[in-house]
Amino acid sequence: MTTMTPVVLLAGFCALLSLFAVGRLALDDEADRVDLGSTVVVIGITVLATLWATYREGWRSPEFQFLLGVLGVGTIALGIGLIARYWHDTTPIRGSNSGRSRPEHDDRERERDSGSDDLQS
Repeated sequence: MTTMTPVVLLAGFCALLSLFAVGRLALDDEADRVDLGSTVVVIGITVLATLWATYREGWRSPEFQFLLGVLGVGTIALGIGLIARYWHDTTPIRGSNSGRSRPEHDDRERERDSGSDDLQS
């Protein structure tokens, strides 16, 4: 009888957390691209934990393990890129298509447009 090693339990735990992250992203109407990047990073960590489990248990061929490693590192890199690129953009994913983090007519623009009558001749 074989027993599960701690690394298999870790991979299962990471898979569960990935499901939670994807579910949260799917259900949250206010989710932005940083949340998407965080979810992608969690999925990448799950792929790497799965790689570690397959390596320790000898479940798959070295070629498959290499593909898991490339997929895991690439997924994490993509997630970090999303987080870094959209850190200051709080536009929800399902929101407007403008891609701007502030409304079209900001209060500062209104103040600037109204201006002072002293400057006008």
